[in-house]
Amino acid sequence: MAWILDNPSGRFFESRLDSTMTLAEVGEFRRKVAEKFARIPGRVVICGELKQVKDQLFAPEVADGLLALLKSDNPKVERTALVLSGDIDFFLQVERLLTDAATAALSSTGAGPARRSFRDKQRAQKWLAEVLTEPGEQRRLYDFISRIH
Repeated sequence: MAWILDNPSGRFFESRLDSTMTLAEVGEFRRKVAEKFARIPGRVVICGELKQVKDQLFAPEVADGLLALLKSDNPKVERTALVLSGDIDFFLQVERLLTDAATAALSSTGAGPARRSFRDKQRAQKWLAEVLTEPGEQRRLYDFISRIH
């Protein structure tokens, strides 16, 4: 499996992607996200690690599937920080997905979740910690960030 999605504490989620996904994996990931997010009252905060995805891009149909996922999750997400490797092409592809999802949210509701990509894991941690109010959530965020290499 190319991805994991865990909810270790409160409304905090951690996700890891090891490689680009297939269209079938996007469908499975979308179902898992919907199932896990439905259990959480209110909005969620997500830290995703995509540093292992190097020298790869999402296939166009996979990127479209991921964009559909981001758009459908817009109402449920408060913040998402994605920690990426230095690969510029992949970074730009992810940035475009985040921008397109935000544009869709703005046009439909006038507001949307804050999603950002980072190359610096400490900046991602600081940005997410601003909205994580429970000590257990902040501790799990710190633990997750510390495992990113």
